[in-house]
Amino acid sequence: MTCLLLSILAMLVMPKIGGYYAEAKLSALSKKIVWHLRLCRQLAISRRLTHWVAFDVSGNSYALFEEREDMPGRENRVPLSYLTTEFETEVDIEEEYPGLRLSAVNIGGQNEVGFNSFGSPLDLDEEELVDDGVVVIEDGAGRERSVSIASLTGRAFVE
Repeated sequence: MTCLLLSILAMLVMPKIGGYYAEAKLSALSKKIVWHLRLCRQLAISRRLTHWVAFDVSGNSYALFEEREDMPGRENRVPLSYLTTEFETEVDIEEEYPGLRLSAVNIGGQNEVGFNSFGSPLDLDEEELVDDGVVVIEDGAGRERSVSIASLTGRAFVE
């Protein structure tokens, strides 16, 4: 009798625990994306070099870059070096957050955002964004989170 009650209770509670875990993973990944966007923006201001975040929807990853001081321009950018050589410059979402994926990226109609030395967000043509950018992540159960990049300020936040 006790085993029957425990198994019924487990059947009722386990789906809720799974939902909380999925929500926690979505929250953690969205906060990590915001942190990386804010880091690139702040480094662009302090180093006076344009920094980039490139999202790869099909590869379910994103990477951080900085332009070279001796050869400025997006085409000459290199992986971000920040404090240590162990700093992660590429995030493989499937590896770090199994079950989550980038479902959409729209940053001026493209999948990359740059930040100039004033912290303003840029599109691929290195022009300031006209509209807010958005990065959408989701799990397999229809839950999703959106990260927005404000076009005027470059401020990144979770919606």
